[in-house]
This record gives sequence, C-alpha cells and structure tokens, in this order.
Amino acid sequence: MQGKAFVLFISLLLISTTVSGTGFTCDEVSRCGLQGDNSYPNIVLGTVAAIANADETRTIYRWARSQGYWQSLPEDEKQFAEKIQILSIEIPEERKLTHISVLMGREEFERG
Repeated sequence: MQGKAFVLFISLLLISTTVSGTGFTCDEVSRCGLQGDNSYPNIVLGTVAAIANADETRTIYRWARSQGYWQSLPEDEKQFAEKIQILSIEIPEERKLTHISVLMGREEFERG
C-alpha cells in the first residue's frame, strides 16, 4: 500500500499536523506528528509516506497521553495498538510536500 495515492476518510479518529519528515518523532517541535486532540474534519488526498510500526505506535500513544491527548480513549496501550493504525500521508502544498499524520481503524486499514 505504501506509495499509492488514495483518499482516507476516517470518522473514528483523524488527527493531522504539518511536519518535516514522516511525523513519527516525539519531541517538543514535532510532537509525534500530532497537532492536537481533535478530529480532523477534512478528506485527505495524498500518498502514504510511512506506516507506523509497533514501537512507533507505542511511543506516539505514550507521548499523546502524557500531553493530555486522547483521554476519552481506553488507557490500554495494547488495545490502542490493536485497534488503530498510524500513517504519515504526503500531500503537495505550494511547491513542496507536507506530511500529515493520521490515525485510522485497523480494520479499515487492513481492508485497504
């Protein structure tokens, strides 16, 4: 699925940010590629730049929870990783590429 352009419309939970790289780095600047704790209301059209592995998913989950994000989600990190897949989507924006990180249900991801 990597490298293929496709539309992602996720009603479960969709978080985005503009970052350099794939957005999976958790520090004060890139913030794991997370812009906030709200659902992203737009359709995303782009190319999958990266798919978070298990370690990246756990790191992002821990960082987000420590920042107060996702408080309505279960506290079980393992359950989160089983139900959610994190992707970095590359989209063209004014003569450059921008990466946004999105979360989607694992069932929808595996069907794609």
